[in-house]
Amino acid sequence: MVQTLKKNTYISMNDKLKKELKELIGNEIMTNIIQEDMTPTMAEVYCWGLENISQKEMKRIIKVHKK
Repeated sequence: MVQTLKKNTYISMNDKLKKELKELIGNEIMTNIIQEDMTPTMAEVYCWGLENISQKEMKRIIKVHKK
């Protein structure tokens, strides 16, 4: 039971952090910080990375880029 709660908490935290990362990325795109579109290879790497990124790394990125 405890393992299930920890796993569910971990998953919900990941979902929350991923949502925040996607919002940051979307804001950068909307403010033209990113000048070019991604190539298909870059898009695939981005999708893979977003699915496999650790909570620690997500928190670090959000902290660095959040204004």
